[in-house]
Amino acid sequence: LNQSCSIFSNQVQTLRHTRQPLSAIFVPICFRNFLNFTQSTIIGVILYATFVDNLPAVSWAVFPGVLLAAVILYSTSVIVGIACIRFRDLPQLIAWISHILFFLTPIIWPAFFLGTYDHLHNWNPAFHLVELFRAPMLGHGVLPTTWIFGVVTALILPIGAALAFRKLEKKVPFWL
Repeated sequence: LNQSCSIFSNQVQTLRHTRQPLSAIFVPICFRNFLNFTQSTIIGVILYATFVDNLPAVSWAVFPGVLLAAVILYSTSVIVGIACIRFRDLPQLIAWISHILFFLTPIIWPAFFLGTYDHLHNWNPAFHLVELFRAPMLGHGVLPTTWIFGVVTALILPIGAALAFRKLEKKVPFWL
């Protein structure tokens, strides 16, 4: 999301002098981040296999989880990218929100640390996004609420991104 905030300003010359669909600009960012994710996952599995006796059985649910996360993040990147080119102060806010969500999401700390407030992570969309592929990689089942969140979000966000494109695509070169 942070990279999508500056995607249009990094592609100013290309956007002003060529006709191309705006959605194609986001594909290299998504592909590069997917390659980083794949590399990190492979390194994590190698380290886990080296220092832990048994590897968890990775279920096939990791693949739909990664696919849902990719659709959600691509659609969100498109919406955020268009909003950031229109409102120049928004990238700082997006960076701040992503840092806060990182620390509030049980990524570097386990969810059971919440104790009696264990239900609070259900209201964090970043938790569900990460849990879509983290739980199968750790050998756990994905909660039904997480699947519902992933499927509903993956259905709604692309529609919002398509509507944003349709309405604002011709205005983006003028905002640059």
